[in-house]
Amino acid sequence: MTAAHALYRSFGFADIEPYAEREIPDQYMPYLIFMERDLRPAGSG
Repeated sequence: MTAAHALYRSFGFADIEPYAEREIPDQYMPYLIFMERDLRPAGSG
């Protein structure tokens, strides 16, 4: 999965904190990475 994470980062995704309202049990959290990417056009805010 390290290669997949690197691929996402190369496309502008960044690591974020887990969503507060997630339904994933805490026991799985060490295996997960939450990411986001701003989809707004450049210069729009």
